[in-house]
Amino acid sequence: MLKTSIDEFLDGEEEYFSVDFDEFEETIESLGLSLYTPEETIKRAYKKINQGEGSYNLIFNNCEHFAFWCKTGVKYSQQINQILKLPKTLIKK
Repeated sequence: MLKTSIDEFLDGEEEYFSVDFDEFEETIESLGLSLYTPEETIKRAYKKINQGEGSYNLIFNNCEHFAFWCKTGVKYSQQINQILKLPKTLIKK
């Protein structure tokens, strides 16, 4: 993990993906989860990195899983969930 400004991170690119947790507020509450404050989220990220996050795995432990865990306490990847649904969609057609 590297602490950097958004401008450095984007390195001249204009588009990036981010999660607006306000969109998930109802779902998060229905699951009995709560959102950590920005300060708590950052502390959780540093603590997890210092403890050793574990091996990267595209399906089970990617950057989206990590970021979602830092904010909610649950590992989740919307992108992976959509990909995993794709075979079911193809079979139905």
